[in-house]
Amino acid sequence: MKKIIYMGLLGIIAGTASAELLLSWEGGNGSDTPSNDTLNLSGILYGVDLELTRGSSDGWFGPDDSASGGISGASTNASGYKIKAEAGNIRSFLIRNNSGQDLELDSFLFDYQSIWGTGPQELKVYYGYGALTGITNNTLLATFAAAGNSGGEGAKDYLDFAVDLQSVLTDYVLADGEAATFQIVASDATDPTGNGVLDNIAYTGRVIPEPAMFSFVILSVVGVLAYRRRRR
Repeated sequence: MKKIIYMGLLGIIAGTASAELLLSWEGGNGSDTPSNDTLNLSGILYGVDLELTRGSSDGWFGPDDSASGGISGASTNASGYKIKAEAGNIRSFLIRNNSGQDLELDSFLFDYQSIWGTGPQELKVYYGYGALTGITNNTLLATFAAAGNSGGEGAKDYLDFAVDLQSVLTDYVLADGEAATFQIVASDATDPTGNGVLDNIAYTGRVIPEPAMFSFVILSVVGVLAYRRRRR
């Protein structure tokens, strides 16, 4: 019931709060845990396979432009996470809400490059499993062509990808204590043993104000409108 109320009220504050970086995995730091947890969130990267000599250098999570949904501040070093098409081709990213408030998911962002052009040329993003309602496990959300060729270099500007979760999910709110896992699946490699590299993986979103805060916002708006009407 709480989710239904929030989903109905989200439009009231749409556009007033921009999406923030919630969790990220970057730079092949040797851990399955995310790099940031400013809202007391937690996460796990399932299927860690480090690539310590190649990675995305653009400094952005997703598109290289905030207007297009990207978030700046990503690591620019040469390291990331390997992904192959023949085996171990699934990378799963769990996000758990421990913030004490409900959480609105906005986007799932990542950078990718096929190494030497022999690695996976197609990436699919799935909703794996979790507490979100109205969607079955292992549902395909997006398919991306990823035919870039790094030429084997170290750090460079990788291809940027973004999944607008609010356009593909009917429920994109994680209540406090709930978790969801999204997955990247690689395929269509020229060489089945070829590698691709993922980097700058991130969830964006925002904390949803409690109902009392919604009431305060609504009353404030009504008060401002009434004040302007009296001044006319």
